[in-house]
Amino acid sequence: MTDFITSLNDSYWGVVVWILVAAGVYFGIRTIVVQIRLLPHMFGAVTEPPSQDDDILAQGAAAHAGEKGTKAPDKSISPFKAFTISAASRVGTGNVAGVAVAITLGGPGAVFWMWMIAILGGATAFIEATLAQLYKTRDYAANAYRGGPAYYMTRGLNAKWLAVIFGVVITITFGFINNALQTNSIVSSVATSVDSDTTTMKVVIGVAVALLTAMIVFGGVQRIASFTQIFVPFMAIAYILLGLLVIGMNISEIP
Repeated sequence: MTDFITSLNDSYWGVVVWILVAAGVYFGIRTIVVQIRLLPHMFGAVTEPPSQDDDILAQGAAAHAGEKGTKAPDKSISPFKAFTISAASRVGTGNVAGVAVAITLGGPGAVFWMWMIAILGGATAFIEATLAQLYKTRDYAANAYRGGPAYYMTRGLNAKWLAVIFGVVITITFGFINNALQTNSIVSSVATSVDSDTTTMKVVIGVAVALLTAMIVFGGVQRIASFTQIFVPFMAIAYILLGLLVIGMNISEIP
């Protein structure tokens, strides 16, 4: 079974990686390298106040709440909060452990190719976000917009069947596999750091992570945004400082 899964995994990524690279090149050309050309604009957009659409949405929600006899929800999140949610969802253990493994297997040159892939991926991510904005729908009852791949597959491609497949697959991969991988990495790291690799320690850390995640996620997008706008900047600074600490501790190994 292990040999079969390994063979299947190698074959799968041998194809998917090239498809992703081709998509990045294609979208980079079509958008005239938007991920680099509009980089300065990106920093300005993050600091912009909420748009007038938020006021329209709030008014619609208030009208809906009046009809239902309930209180109108809060307004939509700011661009900065949206940015921190995006960063939190994109940055995971793969960006830490994956980079270390890549350098270990491929040498320092792997860093250069990760930079190149990241630049290509920027164009793909821009297109994904743009499509999500174009085909999102207003939900006045929840005072929010709803969108994403399933929506632009349904409304843009008129392929509801594809959206259903996407919904099922992403529920399995993110709901079980991806979260399990992330949690396992956290558990292993903490257990190694405190030198207590017992089952009890792993269960305690796993339950703690699950409870903390539930407290944030079940609060809806507003609570997620409020958490990420504080934690993501802290996470970025801590990541850089820890990276510099590791370099300093191994300064003799640097050419």
